[in-house]
Amino acid sequence: MRARGVALLFVGLLVATVAVAQEALPEWGTDPLTVYTVHAFEFVPIKSNTTYDFDSWMKWVTGGYLSLAAGVHVPSGAIVKQFHVAACDEDAGTDFQVRLWQCPSNPFTDPCVAAVVITSTVLSGCNYLSSTGLNLTVQNGQFTYFVEFNNYELTGQQRIDHVEIAYRLQVSEPPPTPTFNDVPTDHMFYPYIEALVASGITAGCGSGNYCPDSPLTRGQMAVFLSKALGLHWAP
Repeated sequence: MRARGVALLFVGLLVATVAVAQEALPEWGTDPLTVYTVHAFEFVPIKSNTTYDFDSWMKWVTGGYLSLAAGVHVPSGAIVKQFHVAACDEDAGTDFQVRLWQCPSNPFTDPCVAAVVITSTVLSGCNYLSSTGLNLTVQNGQFTYFVEFNNYELTGQQRIDHVEIAYRLQVSEPPPTPTFNDVPTDHMFYPYIEALVASGITAGCGSGNYCPDSPLTRGQMAVFLSKALGLHWAP
């Protein structure tokens, strides 16, 4: 009975996770998304006709065109939902632009795509600019990603503090052909079971089956969770 209870708990948590994933996203600041931050000190010049300075927490440029770039390291398969820029501007002109670029493995034959573009058309002083409602799936195997900060102001001063990329991990698309005889493509948990297989977390219960309705022991649960979380002994 204890093993059956653990199995029901595991299935219940999985169903709850699916339910949460289907909920609509609230506004910025209230959704439990994972946030990856690109700090000011990570930006380096691409090609510059002017100079920049740095005071340990913010990079700023004065006069002339300047282009800075920083790499992005978001997990493959994550879905980017929001893009958030903390910056400063002397006036409310169109003085700088921040872009999230998605580049193919060979950018010389395939063009890069500006997946997110934020332009400072109304920013005056120090504030935040956001782009929400995004649905960009990160594919590190096919693309590389970087953030670009362009200064277009010829006389004033612009500053950038950091860029935040808010994302949520998602289950990948399942294969068209099922791995297990007892988990067909129309099974309720088909994509999730296939994700476990693809991640090397499970190999089923033998004889080409997964046994989706069998009880889960505490030992089996330990294997599942340890492999999924990448747990290991400390050195």
